[in-house]
Amino acid sequence: MHILLLIFGVALLLFGGGCTILLGGIGISDPSSFSQDITTFLGIWLPLGLMPLGVGFWLFRRGLRIGRQKRAAATIERGKSHAKSETSEGDL
Repeated sequence: MHILLLIFGVALLLFGGGCTILLGGIGISDPSSFSQDITTFLGIWLPLGLMPLGVGFWLFRRGLRIGRQKRAAATIERGKSHAKSETSEGDL
């Protein structure tokens, strides 16, 4: 599950970042059109650039957090089973 979150998070980060760079490049090359029609720029940039960046960052961080929790739980379980095997071998 956390692998899917990481994949979708990276995909959204790339998409949002690409749209932001594209719109930023258009804005730099023709600043007069964006300064006159800022609502159109925001109407395009917010849903295609900023929101995917935010959601992608959140999904990526969430996937990392879940992966770390699973690894920590597996390490604790491995330590418990290792401790049990040492005590049972010591009893023999």
